[in-house]
Amino acid sequence: MRKNYKVLSLLFIIFFISQNLFCEEDAKIEKSFNKARAMVNSDDFTKVYKNLSEKHPENYYGQLSFLELAKLNLLERKYKQAIGNLKKIFHPEITDKEYWLAKAYLKDDQWENAIVSSQNYIFDNEDKTKIEDLYFIIAEAYLTHKIYKRALNTLEYLRTSKYIRYQIPLLFYKIANCYEFMENYSDALKFYKKLKIDFPYDSYTYLAEERIYQLQQTDKIKLPEITIKNTEIEEPITKTEPKIKPNISGKNTYLQIGAFNSLSSAAAQKKKITLLGLDCITFNKMKNSKKLFIAAVGPLANDNSMKKAKNILDKNSISYFKITH
Repeated sequence: MRKNYKVLSLLFIIFFISQNLFCEEDAKIEKSFNKARAMVNSDDFTKVYKNLSEKHPENYYGQLSFLELAKLNLLERKYKQAIGNLKKIFHPEITDKEYWLAKAYLKDDQWENAIVSSQNYIFDNEDKTKIEDLYFIIAEAYLTHKIYKRALNTLEYLRTSKYIRYQIPLLFYKIANCYEFMENYSDALKFYKKLKIDFPYDSYTYLAEERIYQLQQTDKIKLPEITIKNTEIEEPITKTEPKIKPNISGKNTYLQIGAFNSLSSAAAQKKKITLLGLDCITFNKMKNSKKLFIAAVGPLANDNSMKKAKNILDKNSISYFKITH
């Protein structure tokens, strides 16, 4: 009996010591993770996250490191790597996995998986902001594959749900897009005009103005990438801003962020973009015997400047496409 008692005592001591060691190790991992989150240099915190995920893949903070690495992959447009890191997460407390998977799948053109991950998150979570975002992802997945009716149904459900909160201008714009793609131009025009009336200074309103103009000109709308040739620069927007002369020696690359019926609208968009730290120009061009005023980010001299501009525009939910002139 005494011998059994000694054995049990020894086992208890070993268990107690191992638990303390485990707690100390866990605290050390947590400290490294939190330290990485406070770092500014991306190379430094990426190195820490990779180290934690490789050495402690089953630890909670090792699992969180996979999530942080996936977010970095998304910013760098490494969508397959992001998906790979997210699939390694199994900890039940990390509920954002499906949310980020939906984003990565959509960017990687795995549209059906994007819908499934979105639905999984919506079913299991109550974060209204993320759910609002995911309904747009579902609609966009359908839109990219020309399943317009389902995209419209998704957006109409969102419009009457408790989840629509912060992205009403985008909602109106996308609903109008759906109607336009379905060749229901009268309803498309109605939503574009509603967007313009309810949110006169939103960035999507500037895009809606261009669509309204196009719908009023023709019954069949096409959205090709625009190459601008021999354009004339408009007069300066402010008295102190020097007049910009066109580049006659060759073409430069820009990201067009709006085409408007009035110079004041182009000027407003330019002012907004300038506040984001980007160079922006305005000029006019003729289309279908109508003068349009273009706002465009640039000139963008190389891939790095193009990537930086796109990242800033994406973060601020500003639509764009590449042009040259």
